[in-house]
Amino acid sequence: MAKHESRPVFLNGTYIEPIPISAGGHKDWPFQPYPKMLYKAESADGGPRICGTKVVEDEAQERMAIGSGWSDGQEAALERVDAQQLEFAKLAANRAYNEQWMSGKAKAEAAAVDETTMQHLPAIPETPIRRHGVPVGSPLAADAGQTADTLTVSGLSAKKPKRKYERKAKPSKTAEG
Repeated sequence: MAKHESRPVFLNGTYIEPIPISAGGHKDWPFQPYPKMLYKAESADGGPRICGTKVVEDEAQERMAIGSGWSDGQEAALERVDAQQLEFAKLAANRAYNEQWMSGKAKAEAAAVDETTMQHLPAIPETPIRRHGVPVGSPLAADAGQTADTLTVSGLSAKKPKRKYERKAKPSKTAEG
């Protein structure tokens, strides 16, 4: 083991001195930061655990990997998962507090999503609301022959009622009067 070390290592209560380069060891080799191993952790049932490793060859690869969730060491990867879980817990508590102002249908939807997972959910995924028909004045409505003066409801077409009385402009006061 001493052959592959470049610095003294404390092992089982004693220091192991590295073997010099002249004797085939690695003592006094200059420090080389790359290639470097990065770690990724995930949340599991028993707590966070390391789920992957990645070797990077230069600083650019390291920056890209760290930006996409990898960490420089195992402890840093585990701390990153803990920080993320803490943030999720805060957001989930905020969402639970705000549920008191939700409608009954929204509360039922949130409860159904909460039942599907054991994880903290910072937000409930949005359910798309399907609207029927084409909005008046949209480009699609113009293709269908619908204008701002025509309303289409369930295939029936009708003209908008015109106002009985048109608003007239008030006469302006002049400096003479």
